[in-house]
Amino acid sequence: MTHDDGVQEKRCTRRALLGKAALAATGVLGAALPSCYFDLEYSPYMTNVDHKNLITANLARLKGIESDRPSGGAFRIGLMSDTHHFFSETKEVVRIFNARNDLDFVIVIGDTTDMGLLREFNWSYDVIRKLNCPFIMVVGNHDCLDHGIEIFTKMYGPLNYVFSFLGTDFICFNNNNWESGDPDYGWLERAAASSAAERRILLSHIDNSNGAFHRFSQSMIDRFNRIVGEYFDLAIHGHAHEQSSEAVITEVPRYQIGSPGYGHYMLLSYENGVYGVERCVF
Repeated sequence: MTHDDGVQEKRCTRRALLGKAALAATGVLGAALPSCYFDLEYSPYMTNVDHKNLITANLARLKGIESDRPSGGAFRIGLMSDTHHFFSETKEVVRIFNARNDLDFVIVIGDTTDMGLLREFNWSYDVIRKLNCPFIMVVGNHDCLDHGIEIFTKMYGPLNYVFSFLGTDFICFNNNNWESGDPDYGWLERAAASSAAERRILLSHIDNSNGAFHRFSQSMIDRFNRIVGEYFDLAIHGHAHEQSSEAVITEVPRYQIGSPGYGHYMLLSYENGVYGVERCVF
């Protein structure tokens, strides 16, 4: 599919803000400055986010979309993962999504940063916020580096959470064990077992089903696969940057989303009791 129209982005990242009075107090001639604020980054490890609770804000938008549609009705979702520093490629995926008129929302399954730095979170958000539809963020392992967990929870929200859409519970699970401790499988099982939804989809950055580059012990793999097999209809992951075909483990289809940096994104649809997955290349 070819798209000829282009998208231009203007990126502006705010940092700690000092006005004239604050600068005058530090010996800078405030009177010579215009009456506005400007950016000052005093450390690469800053955590004072400009945007807060973005998951909550986007879920509120999603509720508005859902309000006049029947539970169990059809939906279509755009998916991408591991945007990292691939800003141009991520802009292209955003442009492709925006050119459609059939997407209810977009899910980003982690790793919008390389080192978990505030500047990287802001750069990525400046691209992703251009989506015409709501977007949902799942934490990735790179997002947990340095002070990334603090930034993510301030900027987006909890690392583990559940949201519903048209009779499906989407359970977002942090299983980035090397960067943020052992995954809370107890939380995952409680969230899945307490769900009264008709269907459940697992969203976690890493596919925990087979070890994933020796990140997980066999007991972790076995527990994860048991939970997914017992409670879920579908599991979707990112992390490896390459698009995968369907893998059926414990009778549950598993998919891995490739990175925009490698020309990949994915579409997920549901209609009449059937899920459809399109692995897309641009």
